[in-house]
Amino acid sequence: RRILSNPANMPHKADIQIGPLTLSLLVTAVMSQTGEYLGNALEWADVTEKRKMEQQSSAMSKSQAVIEFNLDGTIVTANDNFLACLGYTLDEIKGKHHRMFCDPVWANSAEYSAFWAKLNRGEFDTGVYKRIGKGGKEIWIEASYNPVLRGGKPYKVVKFATDITDQKLKAAEDEGKLNALSRAQAVIEFTPAGDILTASQN
Repeated sequence: RRILSNPANMPHKADIQIGPLTLSLLVTAVMSQTGEYLGNALEWADVTEKRKMEQQSSAMSKSQAVIEFNLDGTIVTANDNFLACLGYTLDEIKGKHHRMFCDPVWANSAEYSAFWAKLNRGEFDTGVYKRIGKGGKEIWIEASYNPVLRGGKPYKVVKFATDITDQKLKAAEDEGKLNALSRAQAVIEFTPAGDILTASQN
């Protein structure tokens, strides 16, 4: 009350919790034409869903690599997880284009143009992607590119990603070991019914 009784503290913003609802309050001072303080005007809005989304986004940002793009592919910002994954500082990537993380052949392909056209239509894209980190380091990520809408139209893209490089390398190593074993030994695969599926040259 002391804060609200002093017009010098206006405007005053605050969130209040009423049961399951979160309300955003804005209190402004009402002044007369001569500058006399008459009282306060109160505006409020239900921001329950907005605050839930902000909390979810914050939680995801702590556990995942997150980067934001404009619709033309230029980088707006990225969290520490993303920067650590790719080996850059924010100053090194901010304002540059997403293609800096991609294989140059793919970045100049029709498929890449179609990828961004899809995001600009408001359609998300998810999958496993190869990306190039600082110094040419090959990174594999499992990610989703999510267009964010305003007024029903996309205005930016947020990507949430998980670094799966170690899993990819281990899978490739295991495959190599199996191939080496297959070359050294006679290997044959059967169905549960006993039908032959494949057989090595040995």
